[in-house]
Amino acid sequence: MTVLVLQNYDIGGYAGPGMREFASSVAAPLLKDPHFVFGEDTEALFERYNPRKFVDIYQVIAANGRVRLTSSSPSATFDKIEGFIRPRP
Repeated sequence: MTVLVLQNYDIGGYAGPGMREFASSVAAPLLKDPHFVFGEDTEALFERYNPRKFVDIYQVIAANGRVRLTSSSPSATFDKIEGFIRPRP
């Protein structure tokens, strides 16, 4: 599993630090974890995956590219994500 952590295109119109700077202040060890990739969203991806311009949004995308889950607040909804992580019996 690869986790792409992308800052909204143009920071969603808000002021703030870039994604790597933000990640280094709140989750520095993840910057060296090979399962996590941090970056900036492009305008095209932002429009495709976040057309309503939510500030805190995530998608679980299957290997075939299909979006399986869209939600917000990953820390509050981790149980939804966990359902895709756990191996099935």
